[in-house]
Amino acid sequence: MRLAGSLELAPGTFRYKSGRELHYLPKIEVQLRVPRTACAKLLASIPAPIVPHLAGFVLQGFFEADLHAKIDLANLDALDLGGKVGINGCQVVKAPAEVTALAGDESLVQTVEVPPAPPGSGNTGVMTFIVGPDNPDFVPFAKISPHLINAIMTTEDSGFFKHRGWVLPGFKTALRRNIENDGFRLGASSITMQMVKNLLLSKEKTLSRKLQELFLVWYLEQILPKERILELYLNAIEFGPQLYGIGPAARNYFGKTASDITPLEAAFFSSILPSPKRRYAHYCRGALSPAWEKYLRRILTRMYERGRLTEEEYAAAIASTLTFDRSEMTLSEKQCLDWVRRITAIKPEPEAESD
Repeated sequence: MRLAGSLELAPGTFRYKSGRELHYLPKIEVQLRVPRTACAKLLASIPAPIVPHLAGFVLQGFFEADLHAKIDLANLDALDLGGKVGINGCQVVKAPAEVTALAGDESLVQTVEVPPAPPGSGNTGVMTFIVGPDNPDFVPFAKISPHLINAIMTTEDSGFFKHRGWVLPGFKTALRRNIENDGFRLGASSITMQMVKNLLLSKEKTLSRKLQELFLVWYLEQILPKERILELYLNAIEFGPQLYGIGPAARNYFGKTASDITPLEAAFFSSILPSPKRRYAHYCRGALSPAWEKYLRRILTRMYERGRLTEEEYAAAIASTLTFDRSEMTLSEKQCLDWVRRITAIKPEPEAESD
């Protein structure tokens, strides 16, 4: 492996969106080359504690890579990420059971940390739920509203059925926004990446996790149909505090099954990702703000423009009103909002996002 690069500092001013200013602007160029190497040898060269979820993989074939990155804070329009990764020269001879289980019908047990619950709920700080047919709330792909699939794809991963798990333009966009925001909040994760992160990995932002994530995405995109990836994703992701999977989410928010979700309700679900705990405040209030109403209409418009709603469906959705089912709500609006503020412990975000 050969790693080369350069760093130049030029006088100038770059203002982050936070208001902080940088007065010497770096220009960074990095190139990474991995010559043709046996895949098994390359995997064995990574210390096992760094990639514990890759233990049990047996590979054959050969790998090579030639990658480059160019970042100039004086000209972010010239941001350049590219190259070639020859991962397809590798073949998986054997994979660990926890990974191959995703291709079958068996149920998977998930344990997640959950925020403190409202007073009197007896929350323990962890929650265990099942992804699979052993869970009565599990929703097979065929019974998930196509409007929800289309809304999630519109906001999260528009090219999901076309790519193989990685979206380079998304990485470039996320990197630029992270630079402008003086931090790393956006990860440009595809739906497959999010599924892998939720079912197999932790959510910590480390190089080790990202390395394992990329490898697992590459492998699972080969053995899983796209419909199965979406099924696992929608039955595992968080839709609100202590609310995992679209089955419980559809019942909690709208008192219905996942198959009956309307276009406007689907747009709402897609709008609360990736901050479902924070955006649970809408449910606490029992209604959307005018700004968030407009945001849902923008999502519906994008769905229509991309052929994911018919003209009749679009017209009906634009004219409809979102109504929450609060029949099982036990908290007052104030108690619910106080709970959301406590578990997010961050400043309130703007009420709507740009496209």
